[in-house]
Amino acid sequence: MRPDEDRSVLFVCPDYHCSFLYRDQLRLRGWKADVYVPPRYPKELLYDTPDMKALSFASNNVFSLIAMQASSLYCFIKALSRYRYHIYYGRLDHFSFLESRIPILRRVIGGFRLHLAITKLIGCKIIYVPSGTPDEVDVETILTLGNAEEGVLPESKHTNRSHLSSVRRYSDLNIGFGFVHTREFEQTHFQYKALDLERWRPGVTVPPHYRLARPRGGTVRVLHSFMYGTDRQKAQRGNIKGSRYVVEAVEQLQSEGVDVELMSFDRVSSKDYIYYQAQADVVVEELIRGCWGSTALECMALGKPVLTFIRPEWERAYLRTFPWVTRLPVVNTSKHSIYRNLKQLIEDTVLREKAGVIARQFVEQNLDVTKNVKTLESAILSIENK
Repeated sequence: MRPDEDRSVLFVCPDYHCSFLYRDQLRLRGWKADVYVPPRYPKELLYDTPDMKALSFASNNVFSLIAMQASSLYCFIKALSRYRYHIYYGRLDHFSFLESRIPILRRVIGGFRLHLAITKLIGCKIIYVPSGTPDEVDVETILTLGNAEEGVLPESKHTNRSHLSSVRRYSDLNIGFGFVHTREFEQTHFQYKALDLERWRPGVTVPPHYRLARPRGGTVRVLHSFMYGTDRQKAQRGNIKGSRYVVEAVEQLQSEGVDVELMSFDRVSSKDYIYYQAQADVVVEELIRGCWGSTALECMALGKPVLTFIRPEWERAYLRTFPWVTRLPVVNTSKHSIYRNLKQLIEDTVLREKAGVIARQFVEQNLDVTKNVKTLESAILSIENK
């Protein structure tokens, strides 16, 4: 079989629902496509059943670490033997051996990754999908995106440089989303984020056990989800989504007699979160770093008006990358404008409904997985011509 006829792909660590949706669509197009879940992947983020999963233990004793490493190694061997294309999400370390476990060793070897070197040696192809801005730019740039101001700890310079070096050294294709055009490595930009528009649609049915108590007649529900919950906030000593500004804005509006209710949830599974999103009237995603994420896109698909912060330079880059998009379908909102914008949406029902319609139209045009899978497929196969 020629390399370009070997249509086998493994998603190495899920990108929330995207990996599972693409897996299913690629299978319909004749691919062997599966999803691998690494050890200690948060169970709340698991959208569907994985095809390959490493053992995971809560404890950090030596026997647990050895067992997890052995399980990961076994899965890596299967990955090498069964799949030509390996799509890594977030980082390239999900099959790492000792070089990712011993910090001092990582400093010495820099961007070298034994598992990636082996992958390339036997002729498999590596594709990289960043989870967000910290995976695409250097630490100095990350520090300008609100981390220091919000008290959030950025990763170390050594870890950041090692990661960027490994991407440059090993990845055959780096996917970009249009906002960040990094100088650290080459990118291929397209609408990678995708949704099942039959599942994420306005008027989705909410099962009885997910239904919230009905608020008073005219109460407007504002949804804001914390990033990975309280544990992540403690570890990073802050909240990069700017949650405190959302809380303060809602409390101020309530003190002024505005009929508004804040919805916030922690530890809700990815596959069930849609039922809470569907019961919101307005959604606030993030106010600090400057780029939308999965929550914004899911809620736009549900026809909800979304407030989130998009940096002006990233907005310009996005519109240049996708020229058919004439405007972003969000209410661009920073920590300085959250009160004003939120109040306007709450008090203006017509504006709120219009913002939701625009959001849904954008999703239909750009995020339909049945369309975007064709672009992903072409991008994967383009590697063979390089």
